[in-house]
Amino acid sequence: MSTENTIAFVNGEPAACGCKIRLSNGGGEYSDVTYLTLCLLHSGHPAQIEPMDVVRDAEGWWCHPHYLGEPEWEDMEYIPLDKYKAYIAARGIETTFTTMEGDNDEEFERYCETGDADCSRWTPTPPAGDGWFMLSIHDTEDGPVCVWGRKVQGGAA
Repeated sequence: MSTENTIAFVNGEPAACGCKIRLSNGGGEYSDVTYLTLCLLHSGHPAQIEPMDVVRDAEGWWCHPHYLGEPEWEDMEYIPLDKYKAYIAARGIETTFTTMEGDNDEEFERYCETGDADCSRWTPTPPAGDGWFMLSIHDTEDGPVCVWGRKVQGGAA
């Protein structure tokens, strides 16, 4: 039996994905009733982006596995600003960025002079304020950039 499209509930506990089930005898009016509360994944809501440990590759690059992973964006050179704003708002985060050039001029000069696509010696400075976590360290036409995110206070982006 294939379990590819199956949500498993064991002994009434929530499924590994977060879906929940509640059984009722129907209060005498109906047969047994099963109530299912879907997790974010199965309800069609966008995946929330949570802080996680950052493990950069040998050249210093990294991207959060839940950040900008939409299949329809895979071959796009850039994401239109309106789509990006809707994307982050749906996930309840705000973003900002730090450039290597503005953050560590000495390291940026070394990066430009060597021509190596290696930013592993750069430790990006987080923005002022609480709650910022790393979303991506990637290269641009203007050099390495670190994108930061944090949960929006009050629930709206």
